[in-house]
Formats: sequence, C-alpha cells, structure tokens
Amino acid sequence: MRSTLTDRVFSCPVLRLLGAVLLVLCVMGQTAARGQSVVWQEEEKVAPPSGRNGHAMAYDSARGVTVLFGGDDGNGIRSGETWEWNGTKWRQVLVSGPSARRWHAMAYDSARGVTVLFGGQTASGRNG
Repeated sequence: MRSTLTDRVFSCPVLRLLGAVLLVLCVMGQTAARGQSVVWQEEEKVAPPSGRNGHAMAYDSARGVTVLFGGDDGNGIRSGETWEWNGTKWRQVLVSGPSARRWHAMAYDSARGVTVLFGGQTASGRNG
C-alpha cells in the first residue's frame, strides 16, 4: 500500500502538534482581526467534596445548581459542609447553616426560592 504525503504528515506526532498550534494561532488571529480580544483566564482549582454517605442533595432550579449538604465520611464523622455543583465544577459554600448531620432530606421550594432541609441525625441524636 502506498502512503501519501498527507498520511506521513498526520502520522508524525510532532507535525500533528505543530498543526494544532498553527490552527489555534490562526483562529486567534482571525478573532483579533475582527476587533475581538482574546482573554485567557486561569480556572480556580477547587477540590471536590470528600467521599461521603448519608448526605442529601436538591436541585435549585432558579440558580441552576445542585446543592449538597452533610453526610458522614464512613467512619461516623458527620459533615456540616454545603457544596454546589453548577454542571461543570464544585464550589464550597461558606455559610452558617444547620448542624452537621446525616440521613436527612432536602428539597427545593420554588414558591419561596429556598432549599429546605428536614430531619437527620446529628452527633447528639435524631432531629426532626
């Protein structure tokens, strides 16, 4: 089977990388030529919530985020952390909220625009 120059070029990793760099530069050049600026932004690196069980989650449809609260680490240590997932990344929400607990329930109340929590077990026993 005879290979063409194109086959040989695309089989070389260095030339593929060079082609990708040139494509990016070309796109950036076209963007700049249209009077648009390219702004590079480093994404904040946030570790996701730790593994847990007994937690609860609710979808906040007004803000388009899923809210996670509480649970425990598998060793009986309860969490009082609140996290939000926007479909792309996690963000820890630093709020004063309910005490740390597990086995609770959560729901989003669209009439009031709030996430509500019910019940669960704190370190001192059950809440309801």
